[in-house]
Amino acid sequence: MMESEVSQEQKAFTKVSDMPEFTRRQHTESKVFSYRPPQEMKRNRAFVPLVRSDIMIASVQIIKEGGEQELHSHGGMDGFWFVLRGSARFYGEGDLVLATLQAHEGIFIPRNFLYWFEAVGEEPLELLQVEALDKTVTNTYHVPDPKPVGIANVYTPEGQLIGDGLRME
Repeated sequence: MMESEVSQEQKAFTKVSDMPEFTRRQHTESKVFSYRPPQEMKRNRAFVPLVRSDIMIASVQIIKEGGEQELHSHGGMDGFWFVLRGSARFYGEGDLVLATLQAHEGIFIPRNFLYWFEAVGEEPLELLQVEALDKTVTNTYHVPDPKPVGIANVYTPEGQLIGDGLRME
């Protein structure tokens, strides 16, 4: 399947978080994985799901420019973001700068903490995102001031396009 080809089954999804790669539970066996960024990106943003269990999610986000478009929090997830390549700036409430991160630097974001981020600099941003799910609470996505939702592609860890033009939430 070429970069521009996405199966009919994959086209049925409208949100990144609804794709099987983000919803499958693989918590009974080990999984070896690798990551290679896509050779070409049709959009400014892409997701590469790596692994997921019933309590953990790991993926890479690739951002050519911009980033999270709205201040938000996750009610049932603690997470960390780690810059693999490029630079990121993370913000809290009132656009307070929390950190400007370079390659091999990261930030921990606890549940219910409002934040957003953007890519800074000329180089595309590659961010490792690891989230731990608290199964004792409902995982809510809270947005105090909603803005238009962005669009992204989803790729396999090997760089194959598997979702095109999906909404981010």
